[in-house]
Amino acid sequence: MDNNLRNRLDACVMAIRENGLPLIDLVNIAEQLVQANEQDQARGLYQQWLDQSIPYPQPLAYVAYFNLGILLGDAGDLSSAEDAYRNAIRRNPQFAGAYLNLGTLLISNQRLQATYILWRAAANAAIRAQPNDDKLLMLAQSQLRQLTQLVGIDPGPDETSLDSVAIEQKRVRLARFDALDSGMIFALWLGPALMSPSRTQALQAIFRDSARPVCFITDATLHEWEHPDYPFHPAFQYLSEVHRADYLRCYLMHHYGGGYTDIKPVLRSWTPHFEKLRSSEQLALGYPEISATAVAQLPGAIGDQLRANYAEVIGYCSMIFRPQSVVTSEWIEETNAKLNSVLPELRAHPAQAPMDQKGVQLPSGEASQYPLQWTELGGNIFHPVILKYRHLVIKETGIVPQLYDYR
Repeated sequence: MDNNLRNRLDACVMAIRENGLPLIDLVNIAEQLVQANEQDQARGLYQQWLDQSIPYPQPLAYVAYFNLGILLGDAGDLSSAEDAYRNAIRRNPQFAGAYLNLGTLLISNQRLQATYILWRAAANAAIRAQPNDDKLLMLAQSQLRQLTQLVGIDPGPDETSLDSVAIEQKRVRLARFDALDSGMIFALWLGPALMSPSRTQALQAIFRDSARPVCFITDATLHEWEHPDYPFHPAFQYLSEVHRADYLRCYLMHHYGGGYTDIKPVLRSWTPHFEKLRSSEQLALGYPEISATAVAQLPGAIGDQLRANYAEVIGYCSMIFRPQSVVTSEWIEETNAKLNSVLPELRAHPAQAPMDQKGVQLPSGEASQYPLQWTELGGNIFHPVILKYRHLVIKETGIVPQLYDYR
């Protein structure tokens, strides 16, 4: 390595340690190292930059992971290359190139079915992210056509084309859907655990006694509500079932509005409550919290305000919202900010149980290192937002579900 390149490399290493090396400078010096046959140095530089950037928001880190994947693949370290491409996809689920390269990597190991899924995802990502650029789409479709015969899948006339019309139809359908206007209630049950008899009876009561259409969402139907333009947060896959439900409650109320209820017995019709909110200028309706201990027990002044004004805050178990309001916008922004802050820890310590939380004892006997407490994605975010906008919220006791004997 000549002295000029060595000096530039040393300067970049120093900048990385000070968290001050822009991505464009990283890419430039890495390319110079590769041209000088210093691939080991280029890989090390990318890894240093990524290791240093993990505690901080790095929206373009997916580019560094992608480039590192290429270098690792060229060096024959296919396992590490696969990890790098998967990290690129987690950072940017619409990055078609990472799907394509990862698929190419997997097909070399005869992982044909996985490759097929990835190249389908690449075509979908190309449609979403580069709607006016057919190059990536055509490449993915061409690879799919060749692969379907190897995998033994009969794609049918439209399977390999991944017709963008279907995706656009979903986009239009979800963009137009207003669950408040439709009078629809969302209810969720996530994960493999079976519902207890009490939960099953509660779900039956929701369908029977709410007098409203009910959308019951499970893992099998969850994808139907993920808007193509607003994919679920990258942290979603690492969350416990409880925290996934917290996230989805926020996501559904923001994008589609309407009603939400936990799987708890509904005591009376929701029709009057939908009509009351629709005929008002308010943005949400819910039952007033029942006590100072029912609100999020946050420290400091905000906790004191919540406890003193608990009756001005609506409960977290059932609610009705207008979609895409100032209230839901702040709610989802705060939720995404929290997930952004814990994403590196979630990747390292994903949920091990449906009700996992920080510090609980796992079946192994160890304390959980999952980074979220029980209410961190729930009341800790929801209650302060509602307190702030309480003048825009209708308090209505008739919407409260049965809060006992529901498990």
